[in-house]
Amino acid sequence: MTQYAHAGWRIQDGFFNGLPTAIAQTTDGYLWIGTLAGLLRFDGVRFVPWKPTSGKELSSAHISALLGARDGSLWIGTDSGLSHLVDGKLIQYPDRAGGVASIMQRADGDIWFSYIQPIDSAWGICKVTGAQTQCYYGKNNGVPLVEDGSGFLWTGYGATLKRWNPGLSTTYAQQGLRLVGATGITYLALARDGSMWVGMTSSGHGAGLQQFTNGAWKPFIAQLFDSSTLTLTALLLDRENTLWVGTASQGLYRIRGRRVDHFGSSDGLSSDSVSETGLYEDREGNMWVATSHGLDCFSNLPVTTYAIREGLPSGEVDSVLASRDGTIWSGTSPSLVAVRQERTPVIEAHRAPGNQVTSLLEDHAGQLWVGVDDFLTIYKNGTFRRIDRPDGKPIGFVVGMTEDVDHNIWAETRDAPRTLFRIQDFKIQKGFPAPQMPAARRIAPAPGAASGWVSFKAIWPDTKTTSSRYFPLSTAEFPASILK
Repeated sequence: MTQYAHAGWRIQDGFFNGLPTAIAQTTDGYLWIGTLAGLLRFDGVRFVPWKPTSGKELSSAHISALLGARDGSLWIGTDSGLSHLVDGKLIQYPDRAGGVASIMQRADGDIWFSYIQPIDSAWGICKVTGAQTQCYYGKNNGVPLVEDGSGFLWTGYGATLKRWNPGLSTTYAQQGLRLVGATGITYLALARDGSMWVGMTSSGHGAGLQQFTNGAWKPFIAQLFDSSTLTLTALLLDRENTLWVGTASQGLYRIRGRRVDHFGSSDGLSSDSVSETGLYEDREGNMWVATSHGLDCFSNLPVTTYAIREGLPSGEVDSVLASRDGTIWSGTSPSLVAVRQERTPVIEAHRAPGNQVTSLLEDHAGQLWVGVDDFLTIYKNGTFRRIDRPDGKPIGFVVGMTEDVDHNIWAETRDAPRTLFRIQDFKIQKGFPAPQMPAARRIAPAPGAASGWVSFKAIWPDTKTTSSRYFPLSTAEFPASILK
């Protein structure tokens, strides 16, 4: 969650006159916020209470659901009915005076909503047909509505999922689990692989957040996390296939691949109690979260941070390398870490044979050279192979490495005296100590160096400027190896 910029607007600061309950965006870019005290429009700077221009008022100020339709209009559900805002004109649907819990637009453009009758509390799956609505009632109808790739609608009630089309339905019950409607299935999210995330407003064995796949139910289990322990209030699968989970008192969770992140009031969330259906992703990819104390927004940052919270074994990073296959290697204490930028970033830590990874280099063959403590290694397939001096002693504390056009490896060490070493065929051939070769902290080959010669750009530890100096080297210019 630290990968996002976070902003918040709180009720106590006067941004809202009621608890935020629903969020939607229309095609003109405006964000609409439903509250228990009316409807607000947000332009990115100000929250402005919506006022009808035609003289018609909403049937209730208690907004329970919002949908920005593909034609640019806004559908509004309240605890007493359905309304449609088109070009500033409010259209009411008085034939349904009960509560609207959710609104969706199907692939064919039709508007459907879930509806509860005020008298017998029966749930209906309803369709807008012109100026009227048509509702279908039946057992196991409930709050959520999700359309699958075959054009079926999914809903649920208690401990039972229902796959439905007019005249045809299939139910999937959790055997042995008894939940009344108010504590049962309330939120659904269809994954790309066809499985269903099922959220319930009670926690415990078989409840909380469950995965439904091929007729089987199971919780999502990760390190120190069991999804059945959650009491859900909202559920959303974003365009990156990341699952966002709002809870009644445990804040916000994000599940991406096998990784679970948490963000709560101690991290800056306006409240640990996320509003029912209080999650929304806008067209820019920002995630909006309505809570009992206000509204929060999470947006992508241009710079991504990786620290202990994201999975690094240590907060200290001493060296970084971007390899040609896109892997980012970093040296921490005491590990070599690979960050692979897949759909879900993967962080792998490899225990180094020492306490500090000091320097990294990828050579022309793709081999990874790693300085560890006071010796030099080549890392491959989980193994560190040491490259020592001819007498078996370690090369020293490596602060920089590079490769020349003849594929010699050059390594600068900081031990007294500071020395530049040439390595050929995995053997240390020569060493050029200071002051014959001025001490450097980092080395890099200059462009255009001829074969047999190499020009080094040395970055100096004793200067605050960005200037650098170049030194031509040849095997004839310096004394024979100091390796004795």
